[in-house]
Amino acid sequence: MTRDLVPFFSLLSLLALGCGDSGGSGGDGGTDADTDGDTDTDADSDADYVGSIGEAVYLGPWGGAFTEVVEDPTTQGRLAAIVGADFDTGMYASEDDGETWVEVAVPTDLSTTSLLFLDTGRLVVGTDFEVLVTDDFGTTWDDIRENIEEGSGFGITVKGLAYEEGTPGRLWAALGGSYSTAPIWSLADGDTDWTPWNAPAGWDADPLNGAAYFTSLATRYDAGSGETLIFAAYEQSFSAGGGVFCSTDSGATWADCSSGLPNVPYHRVILGEAEAVVAGGHVFGSAFAGIWYSTDDGAMWIDSTDEIDDAIANDVVKLSGGDYLAATYGAGLWRTTALDAAWTQVSGFGEMSMNSVAELASGELLAGPEQLGAYRSEDGGATWQVSAEGMNRVTPVYAGLDPADADTAIISINSMNSGLGLITSNGVDGWHPVPGLPLPRFTFVDIAPSGRWYAVSDGPSTVANDGIYVSDDGGVTFDFIGPLEESLMDHVGIIVVELGGPDHLVAAGNYFTVENDGDPWAFVAESEDAGETWIFGWEGAGTNGSYSMADFVALSDGSYLLAVSGSPIVHLSETFEETVIAIPDQAGFAVTDLAACAADPEVWYARGLDVSWNVFVYKTMDGGATWTDVTPPAADAGAVIAVDVHPYDRDLVFAAAANGFFASADGGTTWAAHDIGSEVSASALRVIPLAEDLAAALLVYGSGGLTRVSLATAAE
Repeated sequence: MTRDLVPFFSLLSLLALGCGDSGGSGGDGGTDADTDGDTDTDADSDADYVGSIGEAVYLGPWGGAFTEVVEDPTTQGRLAAIVGADFDTGMYASEDDGETWVEVAVPTDLSTTSLLFLDTGRLVVGTDFEVLVTDDFGTTWDDIRENIEEGSGFGITVKGLAYEEGTPGRLWAALGGSYSTAPIWSLADGDTDWTPWNAPAGWDADPLNGAAYFTSLATRYDAGSGETLIFAAYEQSFSAGGGVFCSTDSGATWADCSSGLPNVPYHRVILGEAEAVVAGGHVFGSAFAGIWYSTDDGAMWIDSTDEIDDAIANDVVKLSGGDYLAATYGAGLWRTTALDAAWTQVSGFGEMSMNSVAELASGELLAGPEQLGAYRSEDGGATWQVSAEGMNRVTPVYAGLDPADADTAIISINSMNSGLGLITSNGVDGWHPVPGLPLPRFTFVDIAPSGRWYAVSDGPSTVANDGIYVSDDGGVTFDFIGPLEESLMDHVGIIVVELGGPDHLVAAGNYFTVENDGDPWAFVAESEDAGETWIFGWEGAGTNGSYSMADFVALSDGSYLLAVSGSPIVHLSETFEETVIAIPDQAGFAVTDLAACAADPEVWYARGLDVSWNVFVYKTMDGGATWTDVTPPAADAGAVIAVDVHPYDRDLVFAAAANGFFASADGGTTWAAHDIGSEVSASALRVIPLAEDLAAALLVYGSGGLTRVSLATAAE
């Protein structure tokens, strides 16, 4: 179960088999009815079933947001890269020009935010709070932050690093987080104290002071003037603005050099022999920019990508042969022979979002498509191969299996403003984007027993494609089926479930509209014509003005369970009559995750937080009339993050905890740890009954990807 809205067990099939009691106290039995149209069984409907855990297989995918790479000038093939999204990034190393990777831990396990190799092979690493250096490629580290002062936000967050040659030379650092004294600092060779920049006149009163977060830093020695040019790109929050500050006299003076640039965030600056080049733009507020360049040291800027519609550029590099490559948001990779020439799209990435692009000393190219790690080209960009083995920074938002083929898995992966749906039919090496999904971001992807594929987009809020999509041709094309279509509506955490077949659908989640002043409204909607029309059976306008749904389960008796704010659990009948169910002796208990035995509508598990934010798991065997506190997995397990239950054995319970994956065969009284592979740090569980008789699979996913655990069943 994820922390956002996702169902605990698969509703791809609503089984009517007995949900067994492995503890031997007797089961609830069942009927012979087959409600899903796909799962047939000759098993005795009155039998109890005992579940067991089988093989765990890591399915991947390798990858993550590959945002920056640097090359060791002293060691052939050695690279360091930043991989990860938002505030969870790590450093990865390669010794073979990017074919394979291994994560390198920084001392305090903080997010890695910038990298720089010096000519000596020394590696400088910026983090959320430090400036680290290593002379032995990560074996030992020194923190040289010293007197750089942070502000009140997320620490200093060193986003830009550059080195100024000279006697002495100077290391420059630009801060992408809050700062109290200065956003740009320098450290002369041999010194321990950093020097803040010589701020432009009027900086103390400048609205950019504290609002400009620097993202990239570059230096270049100008033989004509004998000075070093220093350029620093910055952004303000989202689409609020951005530009460039520069110094043309080795840092003695600084000025805002943004004249003529669109006032949008900028992500990268590079300095060539005759030009400065910036890449920028943001999806919010239509803050388009693309690539701009200056031939007069930042006095004026020229648009290089005016023929690319709605250009947003995340990175730019000048190749050794003179061409330029630009990594764009939502438009793939582009190339030009000169900044005043036309750009052409590079094949292989289509309309994907690209995070980064780089050229190695070998001439090979590396590119970072959204969340897919590194792609590598040995032929100048004509063809590309996945080179992400060892990267484990992909975090699925949702995961599913094809009930007819457990080797076929599908996941959605997202960054803040973009994402992908990925599919594989042969495990870790076979992942590729779902071809027909419209961009940019999806919170739900699934394959139903009917063979239909479903996906839900939730934004960003300025993109008018929110809602449910369906594919009848294996993901080649998708059609929008609602349930709402409003230009200012933002769907959040919706799931869609087939009940007995593709015609009868239920959708549940939250939505935001202008009418409810931006508060989330929970809803459950039903369609009996495959999504052509919808009836909103329940909308969660509670006493607090609105409900926010955290989880949804459709029970096999046709009723529903909801975990919503303002009430621990809401139970809806088939006709959407509401009953509020409280956990005893837990006033204010907030349920975040629900699980139910697929064949027994009376057996539920609930994970939630008390008023002091302590985590508890409860179970009921009688539809919420009475509850039992479930024993934590182990003293060193950490907090339980998600729970689920075997579809045929109500006492075989699974728990993802902060420090491992656990299972209990006696309803949560005793637990045993299980190895699901070191790659996955589990934050979500999902059980899927398969088409094979009494077979099921447990999906365990979180940071690092997806592991499939086989679940067996035997009649007792």
